Amino acid sequence: MRLTLQQILEQSGYRVRAAATLEEALTGLQHRPDGLDAVITELNVGGSGSGLEVARAAKLLASPPVVII
Repeated sequence: MRLTLQQILEQSGYRVRAAATLEEALTGLQHRPDGLDAVITELNVGGSGSGLEVARAAKLLASPPVVII
């Protein structure tokens, strides 16, 4: 699903940063938070934890993006 959604969004002209695991998503939010308009996550992301952790981390950014779960 992640790869399909990434491809659809990129073909529509959006810049996409995709993460396969919870750890990748959290690292991406910590090290490259600038310019995010939206974060799309699911409850059951790869790794230990949940997409709610991704949502919480996104909402703590200086300019919080819209979060879609």
